[in-house]
Amino acid sequence: MVRKLVLIFILSLSPGILLAQGIRGSILDDSGEPIPFATIYIKEQGTGTTSNFDGNYDIKLPSGKYNLVFQHLGYASQARNVTIGGEYVELDVVLNIESIVLRNVEIRANNEDPAYTIMRKAIAKAKFHRQQIDTYSARVYVKGSGRMLDSPFFLRKVMAKEGIDSTFTFVSESISEIKYTRPGTFEERVVSVRTSGDDNNSSPNGYIVGSFYEPDIAGSISPLSPKAFGYYKFEYLGTVRDRGYEISKIRVTPRSRGDDVFFGELNIVEDQWSIYSLDLNTEKMGIKVRIRQIYDPIEPRVWLPVSHRFDVNGKVLGFAFEYDYLATVSNYQITVNPDLDLELEVVDEKLEKELAKELEQKNKTAQVAQTKIESGQEVTRKELRKLMNAYEEQSLVDEEDPNIIENYSYKVDSLAANPDSAFWAAERPVPLSSREIMGYHKMDSMAIVEKQEAEGDTLETGRHNKSGFRVEDVLLGNTYRLGEKSTLRYFSPLPQVNFNTVEGYNFNVRFRYRQSFANRARISFVPTIRYGFSSKDIYGKGVATYTYGPAIARRAVSLSGGKFVQQINPGNPIHPLVNTFTSLLLQSNYMKIYEAGYLTARHTGYFHPKLKYSIDFSWQERSSLENNTNHTWIKQGKEYTSNNPSNAEINSTAFPYHRALTAKFGLEYQPWLKFRIRNGRKRIVNGSSPTFRANYTQGIKSRISDTNFDLLDVGFNHEFKIGVRGRVGIDLQAGIFLNTDVLYFPDFQHFAGNETPFLFNNPVGSYRLLSYYDYSTKDRYFSGLLHYQFRKFLVTQFPFMRLTGVKELAFVGYLATPYSDNYFEVGYGLDNILRFFRVEAAASFQNGVYQGFGVRVGVATSITGDGDAFNFGI
Repeated sequence: MVRKLVLIFILSLSPGILLAQGIRGSILDDSGEPIPFATIYIKEQGTGTTSNFDGNYDIKLPSGKYNLVFQHLGYASQARNVTIGGEYVELDVVLNIESIVLRNVEIRANNEDPAYTIMRKAIAKAKFHRQQIDTYSARVYVKGSGRMLDSPFFLRKVMAKEGIDSTFTFVSESISEIKYTRPGTFEERVVSVRTSGDDNNSSPNGYIVGSFYEPDIAGSISPLSPKAFGYYKFEYLGTVRDRGYEISKIRVTPRSRGDDVFFGELNIVEDQWSIYSLDLNTEKMGIKVRIRQIYDPIEPRVWLPVSHRFDVNGKVLGFAFEYDYLATVSNYQITVNPDLDLELEVVDEKLEKELAKELEQKNKTAQVAQTKIESGQEVTRKELRKLMNAYEEQSLVDEEDPNIIENYSYKVDSLAANPDSAFWAAERPVPLSSREIMGYHKMDSMAIVEKQEAEGDTLETGRHNKSGFRVEDVLLGNTYRLGEKSTLRYFSPLPQVNFNTVEGYNFNVRFRYRQSFANRARISFVPTIRYGFSSKDIYGKGVATYTYGPAIARRAVSLSGGKFVQQINPGNPIHPLVNTFTSLLLQSNYMKIYEAGYLTARHTGYFHPKLKYSIDFSWQERSSLENNTNHTWIKQGKEYTSNNPSNAEINSTAFPYHRALTAKFGLEYQPWLKFRIRNGRKRIVNGSSPTFRANYTQGIKSRISDTNFDLLDVGFNHEFKIGVRGRVGIDLQAGIFLNTDVLYFPDFQHFAGNETPFLFNNPVGSYRLLSYYDYSTKDRYFSGLLHYQFRKFLVTQFPFMRLTGVKELAFVGYLATPYSDNYFEVGYGLDNILRFFRVEAAASFQNGVYQGFGVRVGVATSITGDGDAFNFGI
């Protein structure tokens, strides 16, 4: 009796054992070969799953009658009615190659391919489909695996010694519950997950969460974007019939191959103009991604994806790899937007001109922004576009904060990583292939080894604290945990060893103490000690900073002081490492410095997330410095220049010892700023708005200060994409000294020049050939810089160049000061060479007269993606 009770108890905890019924079998083609990753859609449950790599499927279902649809790209679908009792139903399905029929096409004067009218209607209705669903929830299963195919020869032995396996370096499974609420709220709760290895950022979530109805998806232009005809050519391949629907097959070809565009096949449901399936390819920085999706009608007029398949492969810096992902979506529960739960006939005014003209005249006085269109109404593409734009805008107005374009929350259950193989056997919607069984067995073995190693490390840590001090830390640096929320970091002095003609060889020793608090506030203290071997001077400084407030409007108070050396241009246009190189190898000492004992207080905050302010008060005791060494590695037959730079406006830039008390007030305004919310934390969408800035600086005459001046400076900068065709960066700055009674050369307005062969500054906000200090001014000035990165221009006309990731860029710069003689420079460059380098050539002019030419080499412009935004610079 006890044994029976125990058995009943165990079974009650194992629903997977109780549900030993369903349907399983194989999906084959007409030659008897298995069809991997075919989709099985169960209409009654809104559920989709797929066959595995071997063409087998296994679906656990309660008793009942079901309508199943078996599908695969390129094959005719099959619908089967199945009744399930108390055991498994064995059902093998053979899919035949789909029969494609070419429609009778009216030949028109312009000989236009019929694909274009199909795509015009599908594009016109894309926004309708985006607004069609108020909410949906579903269960998503994602399975991924990956491996390394090749690696640089000089690392192979090291990798083998470390035991890195090139067969299965990454294996992963996860089950998530997702929920979407119109217009932009997405919630994901990870129920279970098991993973081993590193996915190397190959996750397909950007495509799973995104939609091809959006203008772009995961940074690539969608074939259903309103701008698609500027990027793609379309070709009609024929029509197939499936479950009473006519499906038009369209070949998608980019007008110019390269990153951020798709090529492949898109299948459209006629009359509804929704996606039926797709097989598209794209490239990102030399990494190839293939996306295959199959959609099904969850509701009669609502088609949603039920299966995704992704293949990711490429080669970066000698490492070749491949990753495969399979995602199935099941248990759809949707709420259709009642305003758009209707049939809508779209008229292509390019083909049906008379009807379109009649409709536009008829609806001329109708309210365009109506919230509901009567069922069966005919509209032109133009009218539908206006209507949906107005509807979408009204939907955003109705939101609490229309500037939030996306609200995404991600939660992992506390027990998500605990389920064992029995759980996965019961819950996994796609049976494992023989290859995957071997991979998961290896993953489980690795997990045991890792656990044993972790336990061994715990025992070892008791004898020797690995986070404690080590002798090599003196040169290499380290971070030490002092408490649960406090750390001490010692920075390696090796990267901070440099050379200049004032101090000779010099180095910094720097520490950082950081303490965090429960309210996300943080305090840090950074002391630095510096020594110059030629000047024999020791300097020291420290900065204490307290940051607080929400992430979207982070505030900070800082106090810094000490005695240190500073570049005359506070923007630090010359990297110390670059100056070291040019001094020791080229005998060109571009960096000019002075000595300052100082005390600075600074506060930054926000009146509003779009309006930032800053307040600075600084007091300095300044002394000019002279060269102390002529040391160089290679004699160039010349002498080092003075540490006092030349300037066109004044005879000498040398200055006597003096004291300067300055106050600076700044504002930055981003009027069209957009935001995303990630797990409750509001984040700025970089590049969503231009920045307008204004600064007022005053040199305060007093008993402790000799300066007396006033400077008003305004500026504008913006960096944005123009589709995938190009990226634009603009930086404008203008200012005027309202009072110049007493000021010294460090108080002049300086500009981001460059006289070295290297590029380390922001490519948008800096010049390539401008002298560092020749045109520094204490008068009025204007600076304008424009940077444009082409997707296709000259050398990138060749597809093989675009496919390497190389970009072309052009830039212009203009500087107007009383003595700059209308300085102008223009240049051209190649960016992203070998994914890392940038080479530019520039010419300069003054008053229209050619002055000089130079070639500059630097790292590739760093483009940081956040949705539609990016940032130049390093």
